[in-house]
This record gives sequence, C-alpha cells and structure tokens, in this order.
Amino acid sequence: MILYRLIYKIVMLLLKVLHGAHPKVSKGYELRQKINGVYPWLNFPKHTEPLWFHCASGEFEYAIPLIRKIKEKNPAQKILVTYFTPSYLPRLEKEKLVDYVCPAPWDERGVLLDFIAHHKPKALLIARTDVWPEMTAQAYRLKIPTILFSMTFNKRLNPLSYLFYSWQLRFIDRFFVVAEDDINKLSRLIPPERIVVAGDTRYEQCLYRLQQNADIKIDTSALSKKVFVAGSLWPEDENPLIELIEKQKNKAHWILVPHEIHPSSLKDLQERLTLIGLKVSVSSQIQRWDGEGVLIVDEFGVLAHLYKIADFAFIGGSFKKRVHSVMEALANGCLTFVGPHYHNSREAEEFSKLKTGFPLSPVQPVNTSNFENHFLDGLQNWQPANAQHLRALFRDRAHATEKMISHLKI
Repeated sequence: MILYRLIYKIVMLLLKVLHGAHPKVSKGYELRQKINGVYPWLNFPKHTEPLWFHCASGEFEYAIPLIRKIKEKNPAQKILVTYFTPSYLPRLEKEKLVDYVCPAPWDERGVLLDFIAHHKPKALLIARTDVWPEMTAQAYRLKIPTILFSMTFNKRLNPLSYLFYSWQLRFIDRFFVVAEDDINKLSRLIPPERIVVAGDTRYEQCLYRLQQNADIKIDTSALSKKVFVAGSLWPEDENPLIELIEKQKNKAHWILVPHEIHPSSLKDLQERLTLIGLKVSVSSQIQRWDGEGVLIVDEFGVLAHLYKIADFAFIGGSFKKRVHSVMEALANGCLTFVGPHYHNSREAEEFSKLKTGFPLSPVQPVNTSNFENHFLDGLQNWQPANAQHLRALFRDRAHATEKMISHLKI
C-alpha cells in the first residue's frame, strides 16, 4: 500500500499539470475540485447512512436494478452513487431513485476518511470491476461491508498478475459473480466462501427498460414480411449488411440504426441504399413508416423498442472491433446475427452455443461470405415458437438482484 500511495501522489502531480490536455480528463479533474474550500462529496447532508454504490460510468446500468429493488423494500433508504468518468453524469442526475451523486473522491487516505465520516455509509457496493485500493482499504478498516457485484473474472494469471489481483481484491468482503467459470478462476485468489454465483443484473435492467413505451414511428399493421433490425451500426458493419439487403431486399422489412448520427455519414448511407434501388426513409423526417424500402433511424432511445417488432436482428460493432449489446434483441426473441468480433460479449458467446431444441442457436455469428445463407436459414427455420422459447430463456436469467438481496439482507 505504501508503494501504491507513492505512485498515486506522482500521478496526481502529473494530473494537476496536464489535466487540460484531454477534455474528459479535464472535466473529471474539475468536478473533483473544492468549491468554497469544500469538496463536492461533502456538500450533502451529514450522517445519512446511505448505501454507497460506486460505478465507473455506464456500469451504473448494473447497479440500477439493485437500487430499484432496495427502494421498493425501503423507500427511506438513501442511495449515494459515485462515478469515475463524467460521461455518464447526465444519466445519473436524472435517476430519481438516487439521492446523492458525486465523483468518486480522490483515492487518498485522508480524503476518504473525511468522505466516510461525513456520510457514514452502511455498505460499499462496487459495480463490476472499478476497485480502488484506498477506497476499499479504508472501508474495510472502518468495518463497512464491501461488495463487488455483477463481476466477471477471466484474467490469465501469471505470478505477477496473481500478486496484483490478490492485493487489489483483499479488502472486499463478498463477490457476486455472473457464472460458475468466474468462481472457478476467482477462487484461486480469494477464499471461495466469499464468492456467490448470482448472475448478471443487466438481464433485469433490460426487461425493465422494455416495459417502457416509445414511439417508433412505424405503422406495424402495414408490415407483411419479417422485420430485420440492424442496430448500433458502424461504417465497418455497413458493407456486409448492404450486400445482404441488395440480394434479399424483398424478403424482409429493413430498419437500420447507426451507432453515431452525423449528417455526413447518414447521407452516405442513404445514398448507398438508394443506389441499390431502395426507397429510403429517415425517422426524424417522417410521421409514420409503412414498411416500404428501408428505414434509417436517426433518433435516440428507440432501438430497444424496435426489437419488439423484429424477427431478426443484427448487432453492430461486430465487423469492427467489439459487438454492442445483444441483450435487447434476445429479450425480444429475435434471431440475432453478429459479425466475427463478438467474443467480448459473454451473452453473445453463450447464446451462440445454446442448444434450444430448434435448428438454429439464438445468436448466429456470420462473416461476409455466409451472411446471406444464415439469413435464409433463419427465414426458413426461425418460427414464433423459437422466439417465445428464447424470451423464456432470457427471463429465466433475470434473477441476480433477488439472489443478492437475499444474501445481503438489505
């Protein structure tokens, strides 16, 4: 710990000098500065005894199902959320179930002792992986239970990494991991009695989000063919997808949702689709789409709801470097296609190997040469019974929150 504290002080000195070199780093640094001599995390009421959730950024989506369940059981329980990177701050500030939001304190002994003394948290719950040594050390020393949840552990351990992870994780009281293979690997570092296989809280969050409503601007009564939704598309995903659409344009209703919405890239995509003889509609420019040609969705917040009307889905990023989430598509019973880069997603890997008693696995990895064949197989073999079975399989995995709460008794 002495070496870590020395290194951290050096990093802090460098950050003080260089923090303006990158906008995100600069914002994170500024958010942690004192205002009128007071750190932002000390501006809240004292001694509210919150449950302290720490989420690096988007990992908050793992925490919110647990927060929601806690508030259902005890609405008076205060929730404090700290974050590391500021990119997710707008989402955190809008969440009504969270009482206090602030950046994670500097990982320094004195700063954290003041933080803990001010709030007196009942427990520290860390989403996924963002473990800070001083944070967990001071919580442990002050007998604040520390929990790491929705954790996956697939690290390859050599002698050096074994020492590092053993040191990093030593002050955590309980580990809630996603699957059995996590417990097998993690138990090499810590006593297995501190590890519980609970599952992934994102399954519950995904189902919760799908219960909400959104206007998708589509006249579903006019749809007479299978619906194919391609979501979170990057330019690298467009070539194989457009090639498929050109060959099979009359076999489905096609809906494309780019990951990033820039006028120039939208114009390029629209022109490419027009060149292969398709009428192109853009969601922000229409009242309703009747299924003719291709719909490009350039509005945020509707992709998950588009999967509700889809039979097939393609998940972008998978012809680039990393596939985006397959969860919403699977939750809605879609036969889901992914490109070759899908191994970053545990769910994509798991459901690509899942034997459901039907001819096709729910996730179908494809490449540029076999995409069409897999799509045609889906047209022939993916039936409503498959979709219904897949939705049930997905719901069966939405149990992590209750399991955690039963162990934690909170």
